[in-house]
Amino acid sequence: MNKFPFYIAIVLVILLLTNCTKEVLFKGDETAASLVVDAVVENDSIFALRLERSVFFLDQVDNRKITSNAVLTLFDLTNDEQYEVTSPTEDNRYVFPTHVKPATNYKLQIAHPDFETVESTIQTVKTVPILSCDTATFIHEPWWQRGLITSLSWQDPPDEENFYMVVIRQTQEVLEEWEMEVQNLSFTTEDLDLIQPEVFEIFEDQYVTYQVALFNDLTFNGGVKTFDFEITHPFYLSNPDNFRERKIEIRLISVSKDFFKYWLDVKTFGNLDEFSEPLQIHTNIQNGFGIFGSLGYSVFTMQNY
Repeated sequence: MNKFPFYIAIVLVILLLTNCTKEVLFKGDETAASLVVDAVVENDSIFALRLERSVFFLDQVDNRKITSNAVLTLFDLTNDEQYEVTSPTEDNRYVFPTHVKPATNYKLQIAHPDFETVESTIQTVKTVPILSCDTATFIHEPWWQRGLITSLSWQDPPDEENFYMVVIRQTQEVLEEWEMEVQNLSFTTEDLDLIQPEVFEIFEDQYVTYQVALFNDLTFNGGVKTFDFEITHPFYLSNPDNFRERKIEIRLISVSKDFFKYWLDVKTFGNLDEFSEPLQIHTNIQNGFGIFGSLGYSVFTMQNY
């Protein structure tokens, strides 16, 4: 039997397979790198931010951090004060020698010889206190889980547009035999003012679960808002013999409008697939990217409930 045609066929197949790729050159305009600002500040906390550079999607850049040659200037426009920093800390934070004041106008300006100067102006939010948090009612149906009926109330400041995040944060340190079986805390609600619930987890030395509810005050501007919801967790964690420590924090966070838009865009971006339309994430940084936002915390805590 003549095997020569067979060998020729094999060679042709190999040649076809090795030549079916083609290098395509990118012919679009490459966008110049810009400064990227991560400045979400909390009332009564140290004024700090992180600074990076943007990266073109075809570039291979291992380190985006800006660690030298930047001049960051913070203007407290309400109290006519000014601060300047030029060097970051070891964890790449630029820290100003001042605390964040509520309801205060700030302007941030950042100059660097390799990038266009960026700036942004905000008014920090007021911290809205929790009026009450009723957590006295437990339910045990169905039998495999335990529910905590919760009612959170706060007074919305009148004559202004306000935005809120209600964060339910559970920290629990369970015994070793339960370590791999811990399930998420979750909440359910029929509140019609709820904009978008999100759940995400952070694993640290203790097991931490967050759940976030977003509100604006379009339907309760200037009034008392009451948010009713049920917190549930698996029944085996209802038994205090199964965990060392558990704590739930209910955080009422006043957030600036720009941060609110930024958060929604980031969460939406995380759920996109290859068929989705491109999304421009909200920014309030002139000539750059990122966010200059403000948060104000009020916290209600339950320990080993």
